Amino acid sequence: MPIDGTEKEFARKGVAMMSKEMSKGKSRFFRSERVIFFFFFLLLGLENLGLENLHALTESPNHYRGLRPLGMGNAFIAVSDDQNALTYNPAGLNDVEKYRVEIINPTIETSTNVIDIVKEVIDITDQVSGGLSDEDQSQLIEDVVNNNLGRLTSLHVAVAPAFTMKNFAIRFLAEGRGVFQFRNAVYPHVFYNGKVDTGLMTGGAYGLWDKSLQVGAAVRPLYRLSTGDVELGAHNIDTLEETITGFQNGLGIGFDIGLKSHLDSLVTKADLTPQLLRVFNYLRPAVGITWQDMFNTKYEDAESDVQSVSVGSAVHFDAGSVKNTFALDIRDLNRSEPIANKIDLGLEVALLDYLAIRGGLKELRPAVGASVDLWLIRIEAALYPEEIAENTRLGADYRAAIQIMLGF
Repeated sequence: MPIDGTEKEFARKGVAMMSKEMSKGKSRFFRSERVIFFFFFLLLGLENLGLENLHALTESPNHYRGLRPLGMGNAFIAVSDDQNALTYNPAGLNDVEKYRVEIINPTIETSTNVIDIVKEVIDITDQVSGGLSDEDQSQLIEDVVNNNLGRLTSLHVAVAPAFTMKNFAIRFLAEGRGVFQFRNAVYPHVFYNGKVDTGLMTGGAYGLWDKSLQVGAAVRPLYRLSTGDVELGAHNIDTLEETITGFQNGLGIGFDIGLKSHLDSLVTKADLTPQLLRVFNYLRPAVGITWQDMFNTKYEDAESDVQSVSVGSAVHFDAGSVKNTFALDIRDLNRSEPIANKIDLGLEVALLDYLAIRGGLKELRPAVGASVDLWLIRIEAALYPEEIAENTRLGADYRAAIQIMLGF
């Protein structure tokens, strides 16, 4: 919910009170390494009274989102024609034209404000170790917290070697994700949620009636470590390390199914006028639907993945050696969210399979991406938004991601 001036002033007073309390006769606290550890998490965050759920924690799809789709605003359900089909719509594996082996493919992604945050952490470290008085240290804490109200920071790291061919794909996954938030309902504290998934993703597809109907399915046996929702503050600073390293864990098996149809394969000369038939053949329209994490994927004691039903459409039109794709997805039809959080639009312009430029609107906010394919080396990058709140349009956490793939 929105924060008015009164609530912000109340939050600032809470910060000041905490700072003064920690400085009373506790100078050893500031001289310890724990204060640096605490403020590293403190700065990675967002202050918001009454915000209970983070949309950024329920990403869609739930696992290994490719940078090609994200650069297109995450609109990929009816496009899915490469290794990303395993995640976005397994029916699209029927459209894979040639095999691909990804031997090494690290992905690093973080919020765009991370550079400022790192600078703040370094500055805090220098000042705290510089022999400031307790009063000055208390003021430093208050100033830093107030200066960073309104921030959300996420981190995502993944390595996922894979083999993809027509109608089949397999991927070995090691993926870690975390979201950090600073809150101040009554007292200042840090909220964070982290997950680490390792395991296997595999899927297959089959085409019927000259791609008039394509069906696909995927399965993911994964082992998960998760922190759950954790709050860190002055009330538990003495057990900080134990709190941060306390994980929930469990094995889960997720299932996805998908359908896809190339509409130009459905129509015949008898169905349309010659003019409309030429339009269909030129645009090559496609539609798709997916049901991901069917019936919710449970991981014993660890957090579950929420099921999602999504639909998409796409057109593909070429201009000489330039291949163009436009896509529209409506995601998470089964979830109660603002309609703007469900709509993704994307455009890709690809030149000779070597260079691609992408853009779009993810949740109706701008996203961009690009890739260079040099056969053995492929580099992809994307800049995209993730809505912060689950049930409102509060704001976006912009994330920058890069991936380097070695393979053939």
